[in-house]
Order: sequence, then structure tokens, then C-alpha cells
Amino acid sequence: MLPSLEQRLTSKDWFENRIIRYILWKSPWVQRLETTFQAAYLNSVPNADEIFSVLDGRALDYDEQLFDALSEVRLARWARCQGYREIEKLRKAQKSSTPDFRMKRDAKIVLAEAKHFRVRDYLVYFVADRLEGLAFMTGGLTRFGLEVETGNDYNRQRDDLVSNRNLWIGKARAELTEDWLRRAEGQLETDEGAELLLLDGLFVVSHSAAVGPSRMSPVLMGTLDPKEAVKLCLSKLQGDLMKKLGQIKEFMGATGTNANQAIVFFSGIDEWEPEWAELWSTIEGGREQWAWDCLDQLKEDAEALIAMPFELIVGRYEKKGRSPAGEVQYGPMEYRPFPWKPQAFNSDVVDD
Repeated sequence: MLPSLEQRLTSKDWFENRIIRYILWKSPWVQRLETTFQAAYLNSVPNADEIFSVLDGRALDYDEQLFDALSEVRLARWARCQGYREIEKLRKAQKSSTPDFRMKRDAKIVLAEAKHFRVRDYLVYFVADRLEGLAFMTGGLTRFGLEVETGNDYNRQRDDLVSNRNLWIGKARAELTEDWLRRAEGQLETDEGAELLLLDGLFVVSHSAAVGPSRMSPVLMGTLDPKEAVKLCLSKLQGDLMKKLGQIKEFMGATGTNANQAIVFFSGIDEWEPEWAELWSTIEGGREQWAWDCLDQLKEDAEALIAMPFELIVGRYEKKGRSPAGEVQYGPMEYRPFPWKPQAFNSDVVDD
């Protein structure tokens, strides 16, 4: 990982990278990441160097690549804690997509895929990360943090934003400069209720009550009602799960590889995204049958596609009670099987 971070540091836009900022901040997150690396025992995983060798520190979507690679490290750690052995990072096949790992447990061969799951589109995170990086580099926004919310035109242009992402990243870089940040800070200090438009109104920037000074809070369409938010999460979950299972199935067919089970491992699923928090709240409550009906159909479709047992592993932050003000307090990330049934919420938990 270090060579690609060093490569990124040579870029004039290095400050966009969240992990570099965490290292410079001496964030506790870095220590937790080091613990994860140690527990993954990557030195004993054949071909583990390929997890990070594919990273290009100069790529526009380097941050996304990096968090997907870290998801593989978290999968390796989780697998060891669950008793999997002979964990091997698979080399990329030339004629088919390739799962991330092959491993064994109880004489069963398992193929596993990892991804840093995101409910929101990458561009929302990019804009927030660039603003936070500019604040870090310039010492700005010392009195308050900002909320970056998708504007009214975002949904209408979403297909173009996703398919031409690099073009829009370039536009965001051109508009979000040190001068823009200084002007924004001045306007918001004068008028705390002001809303500043970015990229012709695709994003709205305002004061945030959710984060502290110099930090950013990305928000996807604050107008989503709870049911719409849950449907969005289920749609993204279905798309990514079916894609990963499809890759495993394609690999098995193209290479003649036999396996007894498939695992899809999603890091990044947690309550920090209010849309995902809404889904957890909905299914944990057990009163919204339509949501469980959607999950039943998703599981049935996934089983029909892969045609063998599979397991979906997701991350959640441990809840440690509430603060005196009533806010939920979170502990470390935990990885656990996705609860396809209401009673399946607490099995096989592994801390990150």
C-alpha cells in the first residue's frame, strides 16, 4: 500500500486522499488499520502482494481502488477468525473475472469476493473529500464543518454523472479551489443559513451540525423519505451482490474450478450513512413486511444465480449505548453474516 500512497503524495491533489489525511492527523483509525493488517497475516497468504500491486496512485479513482483493496485485507482477517485455512489471493485470469480469494474450511473449498460497499455514488464522496482536504491543507474552516448534499438536478443527471465520472471529477477539481473555500467560509460565517451551489447546483454546501470544524458530511438527497432510503439501499445491495456472485460463477465456468461455497464480503456498510441506518432500523424492527419480502426475493435470486450455498458478510459499528444528549455512541466495526431472517442478527461477529 505504501508505494501507491507515496505515488499519490507526488500529485498536486494529494490532499484529497482520506488515508493520507488520517496518517497526518495521527487518527486512531490508522492504529486500527495496522491491527487489521497484523491479524490478516498477509505474509502467509500466497499472492497477497497483488492486493495492492494493481493500485495506481495517479488514478482519479485511486481512493475508491484503495478502499476496495483494504476490504480484501479485512476479508482475510475475518476469514482467519472464522477458521478458514489455506487462504490464497487468486491471480487474475486472462479470460474471465477472478474472485479475490480461495480458502478452505471443513474440507470445503470457498471462493470469496470483497468490496467496499457504498450506498451513495462515488462523486458525492469525492466532493466532500476534496473540500475536507482543502480545509486541511489551508488551515481553513476552523470554526465549523460543512454538509455536502446532492441538489435537485442530481437525480436527473445521475446516469451521466456515473458513466462520465472522471469528467465530472475534473470539473469538481477545477471549481473547488482554495479561493472557492475562502469565499465559502466568509459567506457562511456571515450567514450561517446560507446554501452555496456547486457544479451548477448538482451539490449544495451548507453548515453541518453533524461534524466538527474542518470536517465534511456528505448527504445523498436529504429529501428521501425512510421507505425511499430503504429501497435505495436494497437496490444497491442487490446490484453489487449479484455482480459479485456472477463473477464467481463466470470464473468457475471459465476455469473449471470447483467450489462448495461462495462468500461476498462488504465492508463500509454502517450507520454513518443515514440511508443504511434506515435499512437496519427497518429490518431490525421487524414490522415492515415489505422490506423482508424484498430480502426474501433477493436471496432467492442470488441462490438461483450461484447455484450453491453462499454467505453475505457485512460490517456494522457496535452500538455502545447513548450519550447524555441521547445520541447513539459507536464502538469498533463488526463483521457478521447478513440477517436474511429477523432472528439472525448476532451470529459470527468479528471486530475490525
